[in-house]
Amino acid sequence: MSRLAAILCILAIAVAIVPAASTGASGGPTDSLTGSGWRGTVATPNTPHTHIAVSAHLGPQGVSGAFASINATNPLLDFRGNVTCLYVNGDHAVVGGVTTSGGGPG
Repeated sequence: MSRLAAILCILAIAVAIVPAASTGASGGPTDSLTGSGWRGTVATPNTPHTHIAVSAHLGPQGVSGAFASINATNPLLDFRGNVTCLYVNGDHAVVGGVTTSGGGPG
């Protein structure tokens, strides 16, 4: 269940940060996405606590890439994963993946 929550979290974050902090190409067989950003907590939304980064590429061999969420104050909230799907439409993208490691049990 925690892996599903992590995947959904990275999807939501990617959709939120990609238009503002990304470079990429759309419309061809080599769609790509790279982006990163910081987010706060519910209590302090304007204070950066978690760094989020994603890099995804669609090429002749399919989708490849990685994502990470690194919390500056609590390493138990860190997680990393591999990108398994990518959809690019203009300057917007949705990326999904499988969490491969995380700081917390579960």
